[in-house]
Amino acid sequence: MAKQKKKKKGGCLSSFLPATVFVLAIAFAIYTYFQEDDIAKEHLRFEQYFKGNFEKYLAVEKENIQEKPLRTGKLLLMNTRPNSYGVWLNPMFYDLPEEMKALSPEEVSTVVIMEYKKETYVEGIRESSHTWNAYFRIIDWPSRTILYRGVIEGEPPSGEDQMSTGPKPSYEMFDFVSRLPEKQIREN
Repeated sequence: MAKQKKKKKGGCLSSFLPATVFVLAIAFAIYTYFQEDDIAKEHLRFEQYFKGNFEKYLAVEKENIQEKPLRTGKLLLMNTRPNSYGVWLNPMFYDLPEEMKALSPEEVSTVVIMEYKKETYVEGIRESSHTWNAYFRIIDWPSRTILYRGVIEGEPPSGEDQMSTGPKPSYEMFDFVSRLPEKQIREN
């Protein structure tokens, strides 16, 4: 009696589909990697206009703290240190309305310097949870004066996981900066 071969279920589709999904996932990862790299290169090209100025903006120490935050003209939104690509400008800068953005050092009237800090979030027994807070200062560049210092607190971690971290308050920071009222300074 001859043995009959058993037919495999699913046919060639069962082996083709996982391989296709795998190849597409790899292709997407490569595309995303190069897309991020292209964006970083474009930001670095733009930043060449400000070369040597970021350190000057950071060096401002004189203060004339105002009750309310304001901007004195076109602004620059930067981080306290460059990212891994060497980019100083905060990515939110590129999303601001065109009329707010300083596109050259000569246009800079207001500098917003910000930094996210991961801090311990203590509530009950969740002492190993963390929250992100955005610390910032607003500088009037023509007078080289810090006008305002502030913190935008991030959301606490969700869930009961003791090792969790809440999200960065990026949207809240963008909303705050994009709504800064402009104050005209009179020259004597």
